[in-house]
Amino acid sequence: MASRKYQVLGPLRVHVDDREAGLPGRRPRAVLAALLVRPGQTAPTAYLIDQVWGDEPPATATATLQMHVSALRRVLGDSLVTVPGGYRLDASPDDIDAVRFETLIAQARKHLTDRPARAVAGLTAALALWQGEPYTDVPTGSDVTASRSRLIELRSSALEDRFAAELALGRHARIVAELAGVVVEHPLRERLAELYLRALYRCGRTADAQAYYQELTDRPAAH
Repeated sequence: MASRKYQVLGPLRVHVDDREAGLPGRRPRAVLAALLVRPGQTAPTAYLIDQVWGDEPPATATATLQMHVSALRRVLGDSLVTVPGGYRLDASPDDIDAVRFETLIAQARKHLTDRPARAVAGLTAALALWQGEPYTDVPTGSDVTASRSRLIELRSSALEDRFAAELALGRHARIVAELAGVVVEHPLRERLAELYLRALYRCGRTADAQAYYQELTDRPAAH
């Protein structure tokens, strides 16, 4: 039986036996994305129609959904199962990068206090899976949109955890430049700003720390 791996952290991709498989058009990809949000669970036909077409499904939605499933099955084989009332994607947690991402982060966070080096290694491995905004090339329904938002927030908080663990290991000089770039990308994350200030002070860059703190203080007046 062919092995299949699914990537959603960035553009949606499927690898069959370690080779990327060509996926059909936008609507079938939306069906696959909806199935990947709930792997191993039955996705009722009505649910998939709602996720793919929202409030304005075509009159032929059920028949069109069947066509999209048939197109996907040419890639996914018997891992895409027809069940009474809907469909199911049979995929193990290790088959989906988003699930591995969440698992690695959860495992690493157990060691933030007592074994920061192990936490850094686990968080680094998780963050390396990130290839961009999840499901970037898929027209997403409500559940996929919610999953995307949750994964983006998880990535941001995991990055903060990694910086905190690096600081606990005394690696302020190693991460201060990276932190400088990240705070520009995420200017409203308070914990990130605090970590950057701490790294600046520990690097002896007092003037830079004070200037950045003043910038933070002045921000409300600019709105």
